[in-house]
Amino acid sequence: MKTSFKIWAILAVLIIAVGVGACNSLGLNTNNGISNLQETSKPRYTRENLQITIERTACFGACPTYVFTIYGDGKAIWEGFKNVKAERTDSAIISQVEIQRLIDVFEAKKFYDLNDRYHSDMVTDLPSTTITFFKEGRRKKVYSYFGAPKEFSEVALAVDQIAVEKGWLER
Repeated sequence: MKTSFKIWAILAVLIIAVGVGACNSLGLNTNNGISNLQETSKPRYTRENLQITIERTACFGACPTYVFTIYGDGKAIWEGFKNVKAERTDSAIISQVEIQRLIDVFEAKKFYDLNDRYHSDMVTDLPSTTITFFKEGRRKKVYSYFGAPKEFSEVALAVDQIAVEKGWLER
């Protein structure tokens, strides 16, 4: 009877060991008996192959003035100058999922097809917005003072939304 108990105990230990090994090879974390899927692959984008920057300039009123840059590795740099929630330099990490969602907006709005410049000499006292999108060797910079299409504004709002979520900007 004692021998059969030892065999069952050894068998149970082996089953648990094999199960834990299988979970680890699948990228599952088994700490404290809780399994969480972990990101096991390298991020597709890096600091060298993806950069998104939005810059908003001042006006004679209370226009938000800042530069916000997101890198492919997830690093986000905020430089808030005037009329923003965070008038300081700060940084945060953006998830690869958020980065991909942002890239999807740039692509859906056909950012590369926009003109490089939207400007009118007939209008004064407006802030300008410049968005630079660099992805895997291809770079596009669009400057808007007046007259940009809604696709440009929608891209700008998508980038700004991340700054809102990080507590740097109010909308």
